[in-house]
Amino acid sequence: SSFSLIRIIITIIQYQFLFFSLYRFGKYIIPKKSLKKEDCYLGHWKDGKMCGQGTFCYANGEVYEGCFQDNNRHGHGLLRSGKLTSSSPSMFIGQWVMDKKTGYGVFDDITRGEKYMGMWQDDLRQGNGLVVTQFGLYHEGAFSVNKMMGCGVLLSEDDTVYEGEFSDDWTLNGKGVLRMSNGDCIEGVFSGEWGSGIKVNGTYIKPSIYEGEKEETKTLKLGRLSVPADEKWKAVFEECWRQLGCEIPGKGDPQKAWDNIAVAITTKRRQQKGSPEPLTRSHTQTLESLERIPQHDGPFTMEKYEKIKGYLINVNCF
Repeated sequence: SSFSLIRIIITIIQYQFLFFSLYRFGKYIIPKKSLKKEDCYLGHWKDGKMCGQGTFCYANGEVYEGCFQDNNRHGHGLLRSGKLTSSSPSMFIGQWVMDKKTGYGVFDDITRGEKYMGMWQDDLRQGNGLVVTQFGLYHEGAFSVNKMMGCGVLLSEDDTVYEGEFSDDWTLNGKGVLRMSNGDCIEGVFSGEWGSGIKVNGTYIKPSIYEGEKEETKTLKLGRLSVPADEKWKAVFEECWRQLGCEIPGKGDPQKAWDNIAVAITTKRRQQKGSPEPLTRSHTQTLESLERIPQHDGPFTMEKYEKIKGYLINVNCF
């Protein structure tokens, strides 16, 4: 599925720089007497607080994997709630700011069979986004306080399209245009929930033969009201830049970035040496090869790009 593909891509990017962190690593268990279970955190720490990459298993069954800062979920992360057999299984992958969903994220409501891909603010859908359902409905447009609010486009499985104003989830309210699959069109003021009866005060247009032929040449342009590509997954790339020592994304000292990589490799090797399980020959050879960082002086060429690419792939593999 598209969600699984996104998850794989983001995981590869995110964990490619996972071990660059110089934070302490440890496990923390917090008993929850009321639930007769316990919260458990396994990950990185800084100044006695959860900071960096980690996994938090909550007593209520939720599991969060991703970035932390000052004991809060902060940065890119994945939250699983419930199981397929529970009453409300769901999954969120995206950006967090001080323990709240804020920024771009994807929410999969498995119970309702709906998936939202768009912007969030303080745990609520806020800004542009799109929703797809198991019944073949597609909506893109503006969201406010967790509801479809403002201008949007709704496309049904039979190719009926509504472009206009919304006041709630799947609720038309205001001026709009309804185009049916046979080319018929209604322009006016709409009110009512989609699928439960719509009230219309407007004009019904039946295109002539020639107008119909012109209409067929037109295609519905979706994506205009969704989140632009450069606004998605910012938290992932910001974390990568931070691990490379760049305070501002895209701006930093290349030598400092490579120094961070070298230090991380050395740290990883020490951790491996201290492990009760001996290093395999292949792991030893990989670690030794990673100590020889690719040269990056002078003009950047495709040959240098391929060397750096191969180097980072080996970093991610061991």
